[in-house]
Amino acid sequence: MSASVRQHHAEWRELIEVSGPFLSMSVLEQVFPQGLETVDSDLRERLRVAHEEWLDATGPSPDLAIHHAFIRYVFREALGYHEGDILQDHPSLRVSVPEHHDTLAASFAITNPEGRADAGKPRLFVSVLAPHESVDKPLASVAWKIPPVDRMLSLLRGVQAGGSSARLGLVTNGDEWVLLFVAPSETTTYVRWSTELWFDEPLTLRALVTLVSATRLFGVPDDETFEALL
Repeated sequence: MSASVRQHHAEWRELIEVSGPFLSMSVLEQVFPQGLETVDSDLRERLRVAHEEWLDATGPSPDLAIHHAFIRYVFREALGYHEGDILQDHPSLRVSVPEHHDTLAASFAITNPEGRADAGKPRLFVSVLAPHESVDKPLASVAWKIPPVDRMLSLLRGVQAGGSSARLGLVTNGDEWVLLFVAPSETTTYVRWSTELWFDEPLTLRALVTLVSATRLFGVPDDETFEALL
């Protein structure tokens, strides 16, 4: 890897907040020798416009329809997922925790596409919060008072105990996007993005697209998916 590409990788890694094991420079050198995936300037501008509309709609009395539409727009336009990739309201997305009188559930999940042995199985669990709900503070509306990121962690642990191979979860309120990598008996990795920073520091948007897009989950060899790289 050239010094300039190494500097490029070091720069974007400093711009996102990471806790737990993450991609080493040697892995980045092997898998991304040319740097992060590019994001077309037109797409970035469309995302900026959509984000401004979202900001206008998420004041004291937020428009939840626009809120959810913005998040789906990010998944569709920036990350390249299709509606057919999305699973909602399914038992595989829920785990009961009777000791806390609660049920953990994802808002939706990205599933593996047709043509794979595990087609239709959840691959990426997604929890969508209301615009002003914090990813780090317990929700008032649920019985088990732990933060949403911890609820996602427990959900993934629960579905894994039931036989699921899913390792990825994402929690977002539209402003913050926290990706979790959860593997049995391993330290959890948390990667955090700020939507605002996508436009002030475009490398952060490129990092999101590079690591979380449909291409990275479905369009590369199994040993180059984000889960495998971690």
